[in-house]
Formats: sequence, C-alpha cells, structure tokens
Amino acid sequence: MARSSRHLFLAALALISFSGSARAGHLPEFDAAAASPVANATARPAQSKRAESALSSLARVQSRDERYDVPAFVWGVRRAAVTAAGKAARPAAARSADAAARSHLGELAPLYRLQRADIGSARLSRLQDKGAGPVIATYVQQARGIEVFRDEFKVCLDRNLDLVSVSGYLPAIATAPDPAEAFELSSARAVSLALKDFAGLATEPAGVVASGAAEGGYEKFTSPAVMRDRTDGLAVESGLRARRVWFHLGDALEPAWYVEVMGETAAYSYVLSARDGALLFRHSIMQDATHSYRVWANPSSPFLPMDGPQGDGASPHPTGTLSMYNPALTAPGLITLDHGPISSPDPWLPLGATETVGNNVDAYVDLVSPDGRTAGDFRASTTAPGAFDRVYDVNQGPGASAAQRMASVTTLFYINNYLHDMFYDSGLDEAAGNAQVDNYGRGGVGGDPILAEGQDYGGTNNANMSTPADGGSPRMQMYVFNPTASANLVISAPAGIAGTYPAGVASGFGTQVFSLAGQVVAGNDGTAPITDGCTSLTTVVSGKIALIDRGTCNYSVKAQNAQNAGAIGVIIVDNVASSSPPGLSGSSGSIFIPVLSVTQATGALIRAQLASGVTVTMVRPTQVQRDGTIDGHIVSHEWGHYVSNRLIGNAAGLDNQQGGGMGEGWSDFFSLLMTARAGENLAGCYNVGPYALSSSAVASNVYYFGIRRYPYSTDMTKNPLTFKHITNFQALPVGPPMQGDPTGATNAEVHRTGEVWCSMLWECYAALIADSPRLTFDQAQS
Repeated sequence: MARSSRHLFLAALALISFSGSARAGHLPEFDAAAASPVANATARPAQSKRAESALSSLARVQSRDERYDVPAFVWGVRRAAVTAAGKAARPAAARSADAAARSHLGELAPLYRLQRADIGSARLSRLQDKGAGPVIATYVQQARGIEVFRDEFKVCLDRNLDLVSVSGYLPAIATAPDPAEAFELSSARAVSLALKDFAGLATEPAGVVASGAAEGGYEKFTSPAVMRDRTDGLAVESGLRARRVWFHLGDALEPAWYVEVMGETAAYSYVLSARDGALLFRHSIMQDATHSYRVWANPSSPFLPMDGPQGDGASPHPTGTLSMYNPALTAPGLITLDHGPISSPDPWLPLGATETVGNNVDAYVDLVSPDGRTAGDFRASTTAPGAFDRVYDVNQGPGASAAQRMASVTTLFYINNYLHDMFYDSGLDEAAGNAQVDNYGRGGVGGDPILAEGQDYGGTNNANMSTPADGGSPRMQMYVFNPTASANLVISAPAGIAGTYPAGVASGFGTQVFSLAGQVVAGNDGTAPITDGCTSLTTVVSGKIALIDRGTCNYSVKAQNAQNAGAIGVIIVDNVASSSPPGLSGSSGSIFIPVLSVTQATGALIRAQLASGVTVTMVRPTQVQRDGTIDGHIVSHEWGHYVSNRLIGNAAGLDNQQGGGMGEGWSDFFSLLMTARAGENLAGCYNVGPYALSSSAVASNVYYFGIRRYPYSTDMTKNPLTFKHITNFQALPVGPPMQGDPTGATNAEVHRTGEVWCSMLWECYAALIADSPRLTFDQAQS
C-alpha cells in the first residue's frame, strides 16, 4: 500500500474508531487489517487451485483465509496413505520435531505462495511435547528481527513426527522498512494514546514513563497519576507494557507498537501505528464479568435453553401415543455466563449492568399502552451485583407480582441472547443484518437491538415478531395464554377401562370448578331415541352420574333434565367419531351440577361396562394463565421470523401466501433445532408450544400435538403430511391421530402450509444427523 493511500485509509478509520470520546462500557473490537485491501487478490485463486491439486497427496485444505486466499486449516494425508502412494516413511529418531515440522511446511509452501526460504526464516516460538499424544510446533514470522503481529503457523505432528494438521498462515511479506527510520513514534507516546482510548480521555495523559525491560522484547511503563487515581473501575496501577511489531495492512508492513493496558475491571490490547499513532487494532483481553440468570436452561456448558418449565423430557413424546402425558414442571436453575456459543466473544451485558438491556436485546414487560417500554412497564433488575435471581412460580399467574414478571423477563432475555450467539457463527452476523446496538465496525447497520416485550398488553393466546429493515429494532411481543376449558374424566373401575380420558366442558351452565366422584348410570328418557335425555328421565339417576348421548336438543336441556331427576353430575357422549370431545354450548342459570362431554369412543367403553359398575371422577380444576414469555418453543419460533424476514429482501420478502407458509415452517423448525438433542430418535413425536397450552392440573394430549395438527416426526404413521397438503380441501390421511378438521379445508392457511415446509426440513435434518460418523450431531445442526 503506497504511503499516501495508507494515510488516507488510516485517517478514515481514525474518524470512526479512535475518536477519544467518553468511554461507555465495553469498547468495540477493532482490526484495521480486516478492511485493508490486498493487492492482486483476484488473480490468486487459480494459482491456489493449481497448488492444492499438485499437493493433494500430501494435504487436504479444510478452510481458507478469504482475504489472502491461503489455507487457514490443512489436514495432512496420513502416513499410511502416503506410504501406500510410494513415499518412504522417515524414522522419527532421524530428525527433530522442529526439523520435521519445517520439512512438512516446506513441502506445503506452494499452498501459501511461499518459498522454502520463507519457512526457514520463521521463528520457532513454542514447542509442545508432553511425551505422549501430539507434538505442536508454533512458528511466527519476523522481518528485520521484529515479529509480524499475529502471523503464525501451528503444526501438529503425531508421535512419528508425521503431519496431522497445520492451522494459521504466514503470508508472504514485502520488504520491511528500516526500523531506525520507520518507528517515528515513541513507545511512551503509543502507551499514552492507548490510555486515552481506554479511559475515554479528551487528551493524552501526561506522565507515562518507561520503567525497564521485560521478557519477550517488552518495555514496562509506570502508570500516570490520572490513571492510578480513577474510581470508575478503569484505574491502571501496573501492567502497562509495549513492544515493536509489524502490522499487515494489505501486502505492506506497517511499523507499530503492541500495547497492553490492564485496568481493574477491563483490559485491552492495542496496536498503534509507529508512524502517526493511528489505531490499528483493539481487543478485550479480559473475560467480561459473568452474570447469573435463574432460567430454564441446561446446567452444563453450553447452557442450552430448555423447552420450557417442562424441561426437555417431553420431546420427543415419551410414549408416542395419545396417552394423556402431562409432565411435572421443573424449577429454574441459576446459570452463570457472559455469553453463549459465539466465537467473538461479545458479552450480553456490560460490566456493572443492573437491568436486562444489552447490545443484542432489550427485554421488559409491556403491560400498558402505548407500545414500547413506557410508564408502567419495566425490565428485570439485578437482585445482587451481576445476578438476576428470581424464581418464577408456575403455580401462580404470570402477573402475580412484580418479581414474577421480572423472573419471566429474565428468561426472555436469556433465550433471545442465546439464539443470537448460537446463530452468529453460522452467518447471522452484523454484515448479514443481525440486530445489535453496536455492530463493532463489522458491517451492517447498528442501533437495532431486539425489543423483547413480555406479557404484552395487546392480546392473549398468541405471539408475534415485527421485523423492519436492518437498522430498525425487531419487536417480539409475547402474550399470556388463558387456560383452555380443559377437564378430565378419570375412570377408576372396572380395571379394564381404568384411566384418564379427555373431557369437554360447558362454559355457560353448570358448576365451573369441581372434582366429583360417583357411579355412572344410563340417563334414559321415555321418548326415542331414549339415550338423548331430551325429555324427563325414566331411569333412576338420583345420587348418580347420568350418561346421556349428544343429539336432538341443546346440551343445557339434557343437563337440566338430569339435575331434575336427582343426578349429581352429567356425562354427555358425542354422537360422531372425533379425536377430541365436543365443547358444550348453551347457557342456563339454573344448572348447578358438574357437566362434561366425552368422545364417542370413550362413551362406548363406558356403556359396555355399565352392568359391571363404572366408577369415575369428574375433574375440572381452577387453572391459572400460562406465560408464553417463558415457553422456549414459542420464543424461538418468533425469533425465527426475525431471521427469515431480515434475511429475505431485508424485511421486504415473503410477501405472498406461499412465502408466508415457508416463514411459519422455518420458525417451527427453529423451535425444533433448539429442542432436539444428540442421540434422540427423530422418528419420535416432537411438538411446538405445549407449555403455554397445557395445565399442570389437567392431563391432555397437548404434549403430543402441541399447537399443530400432527406432531413433527419422520414416521409417516405419526405425521403423514406431504406437499399436496398445502392445497385447500386436500383431505388429510385417515388413521394417524390428528387434531382439527380432517377435510383439509384450510390447508393453504400459512401456519398449516408451514407444517408441510417444516416437515421437509425435519426430514433433511434427520438425514444429516443419520450421516454418522461423517458428521457429528453438532456439525449436522450447524
């Protein structure tokens, strides 16, 4: 890079990266080399491909550095394969590890557009040999006796000193300038500039004085008084040191100072130009203070969120049948971390944070109008320094207390941040348009953290995600779910039909909360059909529970006739085949006994055993609202909408019916990605969103179906949907259990079309997982 263009380049970077403004929490990572042009980069791929082909018997390139178009990781072809190709194996005793590693690198030099002489001039900086296992030799590049910043090879050898792998690279370097002329800026000045940036000072601090030499070519420095006397956690007592380095800017070498600043609560490394002090590199070398969150997440690294308060045991469904499975709810645990599975590693919260608002997510309850965090809304606050430790009580409603709401928001904050980190290294980074306040100079438009609104005032029994173009904050609205009018009929005798059966309820008449035990008898009247109870009952039902068939007259009429005859309860049997019992419409203020409905199949079981005596308990308990804010399935589903809408047309895509169906399917698949664990059978039954729909007091099949018509499964006897089932009135297959309309009248509705698209992805995912041992579970997931 010519010196004039180099000055223009660094001057532009200085305007955005080294302004000396007041420091506010975590300083962004910065690397001038990432944006510096590399000469003739477009001419290099053909040369690289020829070298890779010529050396294929020695090595296989796994990944490349795109900027220099050189390998970043190379696997050696194992010794047995090389020997089979005719190359004699060299005895380990005849060479040192250093000589062997250099020999391997010399053979592979053309891959990196290097000469053997370039390998010979590299300095062995570290040799790791424990006497067993691999030997690792690390080489760094030097020019005129000064190390080139970050350029290194790590060569892994087996015990025979044959090549296992090479990571890193040593780009071919231009002739370095004379250090006596190039290093115009003093080391003390470089340290002073680093301190100015570190502390956000308006001017460079005076009093930076060298205090002697240190190992590794470093100079030590005394911290100036203005840095020692700080009370904001950025005080620097010691730990100031600097050394000369060359820094790659394109193909040229920039003389520079590497500086380390060790403060009380933060520590950074810097590289500053030795010509004019321009910032070339900034990196946090302190693991930011961790925070603790009491949430539903796995207690071991990487602390993956659980499906919800039900834990992970309900996916896949433990029986794969309509068994009325109702898992016990688990308690949230205290998870301590700073970030999720992300390579950067960017923290969720800055040091000293006291609320659930960070660079990726601003999470709060949105309880009152207008939309957004306004008066009456609030975030979760810390319970102790660095801790968000509140227990959500699943036996209480979502709004039981401010602490309950803050516990909910903590989980919402955790899941959103975890998803951000989980998908970052798979490509959803700043340049791709992800949602962050500060994009750290890595591309994209900043200022758009996800606004995660829990227990939103705007509705119930739903959730949504609004996604503007990059630079506008996506808004996730999570609602509470009203309890479904659920009940059970528990048959205790005879043993052959004993069990728990789903039951429908009446909302306009009869007792609304009950647990009633009794004997079931036929509630017949004197008019055909005699089992429908539409006229006065003629059988003795006093003190008993009357069994009456659906049909001919209103449900409330049947219940009133049974109550008039002395029945203590009523069970109404459906007159058509269905997988779920009917809801009982109608209203009456004069009926005060419990009333339930059952399916035609359940009613037939009971009628067949009446002569033997059937004893049941009718159960309809008090139920509390469930909070969708803490349902991991629903949160990850909505987060998936942000991803697909941001990535397709920058929020302007998915604008037709089929696109909407794809979006719903992809979002379901995001939930399943978070749910499936290594070793599970994907032919089992997986669900989406059962916690928000379920009740701890009432057994149902919601953990089989979730919110969809079928569970997700590669087993066609569990989920028989194919592509034709995106068409309205394409009848659904007969046989597999399903919920909803079997005629398929609304197949084209986006959520139902989405079931088909998600099933396609689930089949692909299962095939990748099955491709073992070529792929590990983590590789298949990625």
